Amino acid sequence: MKKKIAVITAGILIMSSVNVYASGTKDLEKKQQENNSRIEQKQQEKSNIEKDKNTVNYEINELLKEMETLEYELKGISEKITLTKNEINKKSNNINKIENEILESENEIEKQEAEIQDKNKELEETNEILNQRIRADYKFNSYNSAIFILLESESILDFAQRVIAVERMAKKDKEIIEKVEDLIQELDLRKKELNDTLLLQTESKENLELEKTSLEEKKSSLDKQNENLNIKTNNLKDLEKEKKEKFSELSSQEQSVSSEILDIREENEALENEIQNLIRIEQAKQAAAAKKAAAEKAAAEKAAAEKAAADKAAADKNSGSSGGPSQNESKPPVDEKP
Repeated sequence: MKKKIAVITAGILIMSSVNVYASGTKDLEKKQQENNSRIEQKQQEKSNIEKDKNTVNYEINELLKEMETLEYELKGISEKITLTKNEINKKSNNINKIENEILESENEIEKQEAEIQDKNKELEETNEILNQRIRADYKFNSYNSAIFILLESESILDFAQRVIAVERMAKKDKEIIEKVEDLIQELDLRKKELNDTLLLQTESKENLELEKTSLEEKKSSLDKQNENLNIKTNNLKDLEKEKKEKFSELSSQEQSVSSEILDIREENEALENEIQNLIRIEQAKQAAAAKKAAAEKAAAEKAAAEKAAADKAAADKNSGSSGGPSQNESKPPVDEKP
């Protein structure tokens, strides 16, 4: 009976320990499962963040490509603007040069006109003197003039000299008139050449001004393109900055989620260690309980054997006292094996 009680007691202790162990590990395993679910959620969240990062990174790369294209266009336009500026400066210099030439031509024309006026005046005065002389000659006629010269002459030689002097004077007057007329013609020709040159210079200036205006319009168009490209580039830079800030924000989120996953895994590892510790404790308890039950069982069996031996000895003694000694010697009691 005691043997059964010991076995039952040991069983109760073991079952009680098992229930406590099962309850403890169940809570821990439940917590682990909850953590595993959280890890899956966090990993999915991390995966979504990585997808967003890839998308943002792709957008940044596309922006960089577009900015590179714009920078190439800006460089080309900047070079065109520089060339156009140089052409405009060249045209301006040419215009200034021609304007100076025109001014010189105009001054030269004014000078020629003044000379022509002076020579015309000189010619008019010379003609007036000659006309007066001609009128005087006409009034006295050549015959009377010859008589007058003859009468005024002191000798034949003086007369001849006076006639020669008159002829020389007439010839000189003619030469003067011809010289003045030739000079006037030369001045008129020079004036015409200067006017022709002035006309060409004026036309050249007008053409240069038209070319300069065209270049200025071209430069204005290039400046507008340059301005638009700069605006677009600045907008892309702002967008790139936003994308990089978004990428940095996503990286921070990813790092935070990774840290949370690591924390949960460390918590699961701690829970696993706690479960293993409970298992070791439970195994130790069960081993101790089994050892105790075995000891109690052995003690109970020993006590039962001793009692049985004592009971048998007493019975044998009582039997010998009443019936005499038996033919067979009594044998010592043998312990029953369980």
